[in-house]
Amino acid sequence: MFDSKEKPKINNFRIISKPSLPKEKLEPLGQGGSGIVYLAEQIFVEGRDFKVQRAIKFFIYRDDIAEKQQASISTDNFLGEITSITKFNHENILKVIDGGIYKKGKREIPYLVTDYIEGRTLEEIISTEAPKLFFEYVKSEEDAFALMMQLTYGLKYLHKFDFYHCDIAPKNVFLRKYDGYTQLVIGDLGAGITIGNLSQKTDKVRVVGTYDYMPESVQSLKGQEIPINQFKKLQPIWDIFSAARTLKEFIEKSINTFKESNVDIPSLQALDSWLDKKTYNCVEKIYRDIDRHRPIHRKTAGVLELSEADSGTRKQLVPVSPVVLTKRMRKITKHKVFTRLNSVPQLLMGAAIFPGANHTRLEHSLGAYENMRQILIEMLKKEKFLGLLDTKTIEMALLGALLFSLTRFPFSFAVHELKDSAKKEKIYSEITQKRLLHQMLHYSDNLCDSLMNTIEANFNGVSYNDLETIICGRDTGYPSKNHQLVYSMLHSTMDVRVLDFLVRDAHHLGLKNNFDLHDLIQHIDEYQNRIAIRVAGVNAIEQVISQRYWMHKAIYWNQPNRLYMVMLKHVFFALYSKDFEKKLLKNLMFSSTVSILQLCLDEAENRKYRQVKNVISQQIMNDSANYERIYLINASEADATLAKACRKIAAMSFGEVNKLRQEVQEIVLQSLGCKSTADDLYLLIDIPYIGDKKLGDDMSVRKYSGDYTKLSEISGIVSGINSDFEDQIQWLRIFLHKKYEEKSKNDNKKIKEVIDDYFIGRF
Repeated sequence: MFDSKEKPKINNFRIISKPSLPKEKLEPLGQGGSGIVYLAEQIFVEGRDFKVQRAIKFFIYRDDIAEKQQASISTDNFLGEITSITKFNHENILKVIDGGIYKKGKREIPYLVTDYIEGRTLEEIISTEAPKLFFEYVKSEEDAFALMMQLTYGLKYLHKFDFYHCDIAPKNVFLRKYDGYTQLVIGDLGAGITIGNLSQKTDKVRVVGTYDYMPESVQSLKGQEIPINQFKKLQPIWDIFSAARTLKEFIEKSINTFKESNVDIPSLQALDSWLDKKTYNCVEKIYRDIDRHRPIHRKTAGVLELSEADSGTRKQLVPVSPVVLTKRMRKITKHKVFTRLNSVPQLLMGAAIFPGANHTRLEHSLGAYENMRQILIEMLKKEKFLGLLDTKTIEMALLGALLFSLTRFPFSFAVHELKDSAKKEKIYSEITQKRLLHQMLHYSDNLCDSLMNTIEANFNGVSYNDLETIICGRDTGYPSKNHQLVYSMLHSTMDVRVLDFLVRDAHHLGLKNNFDLHDLIQHIDEYQNRIAIRVAGVNAIEQVISQRYWMHKAIYWNQPNRLYMVMLKHVFFALYSKDFEKKLLKNLMFSSTVSILQLCLDEAENRKYRQVKNVISQQIMNDSANYERIYLINASEADATLAKACRKIAAMSFGEVNKLRQEVQEIVLQSLGCKSTADDLYLLIDIPYIGDKKLGDDMSVRKYSGDYTKLSEISGIVSGINSDFEDQIQWLRIFLHKKYEEKSKNDNKKIKEVIDDYFIGRF
């Protein structure tokens, strides 16, 4: 554009030679399809040796094609654009100093004056074969992340002003060093467009930029003039595609260079894999994904709850281990809807059988939350989880663990087991987890806002739909693989609730715990968006499953608990009506065991259910069960016919079992020379409802080969427990009221024979 004899001066800017050339030789710093760039010096006072180096870009095509095509934008629009971009002031955006129209002969050539960046372009770093040059600007994995964040940070700034760059490419990204820090600067703003500067009706935009960094929808338009409305449809996806392509090339270069130098770069590899799977519609999302993959964030992913260093974080002392709570999490744990869980016992009988077992659902919820916190910290150490655990997913998981038990209420064990085992009768169908969750999260009064509003005010990305999905599940699939992963962390053999209550219940019951949480979670893995375990951790998960099996056998399904359970089930079964169900729903929120029993007692009184009233007032309320076991079999100990009867009774609905109970009560009392009516509750039949055992059948194991298999196929302990669970510990028990104690003791053998004969004939 200028020959060596010329030293053109434009306003107070004089074009000069590159530092590497003799002063008399004038060559551009660079040139491309959209323009040519020269080094210049800004003269502040003529004759004084006070000058600052700048760069001037002339928006003209090479001389050989200049006559065929003019500048990419009109003179008027260009001057308007200068006014906009000179206002930009950001450390990652090349500062525009001045601009205007330079007249050369008959041609008017737009130009921009910018800061001069003395350093390298990103293109030079990516294309270099010399590791030394690369490491001069990128010394560590954290440095690579810092540069990528600067690129997205700068582009985000431009988009905030409705300015679209239109030529993000490695050649237009500059790097400069000072004080050991590498600064990234986005340059070549002259091809960019501010939408607000253009007229919707008259203005057109010439599509320019680097072809290889354009999406396909833009490549076909290169060189054409298009209406502004069409241009608006291309952005911001155009800039986002260009930035993602630039980042991808830089990541690949970084990975290859670090690998050659034997540097471990798991975070870069995780981000590389993540970007392959993602499409974006805004720069902010790219920025957040890069940020959470940073090595410095691998322990916390930017979530306060995963760090103990925040000034608002406190340890809350609860049995087993302390719980780390941030200020915003404490707002939830202090909400009256959450603190109501202090009135909900963790165990059905609890202290009535074991004096130390007075722990509540609140304590269990805090423990499940702390387990989730510990597991998430461990997961963030693993490359494969970095792509799944964004900020929203982590917050969703923490809140889901904390709030999972929110729908529990006194005697919910009995109501839910009755409901599940009485599906044919369709009773208590309104008492669902989804309905209760909605009721609890949206409750408010004059003294407190709803818990959901508190969550939304402190956890920006988590919605009610998110919580409902991960707590209650979905019948038609999950909105994302992140939701599915969190759901499995709350509903599986290794879910955070199971891992808490096995330890917590054992602690309060004075029993020995056989597994260590940290030994287990270091082997955590993922398969098909569900929690899995590596083969090295099979022994640890076997201990969890063995403990769960043993707790069912010795504690959860022991005789006192099951007698208490079957009495409650008969009470709720006898009292069921639509009106009573409505009363129960209305009183569940802030109820206690006493208030629920009083509600049942009043209902029995009103409906003149004498036997039900007696069971509530004389036995359940006083923790005094006036029944003795007279019959006990399971499918493994009984002969073949009785084993068949045991299995068939286990498959019956509760209504069918109640009819069977009436028949057995009649023949037993007849054998004792006594009479009864169908309404009498002198005899009870109990067999535990299995439901979801969570004994390893839902767990996948990653073998040393990298293949996955079912836990039951690789562990004899797990397969044995699963095959024997129902036959070994699902005991069929029959209880008789103590008023017949003397007679039954004398005829105990005869009673068993009568029941055996009846079952053999019946089944």
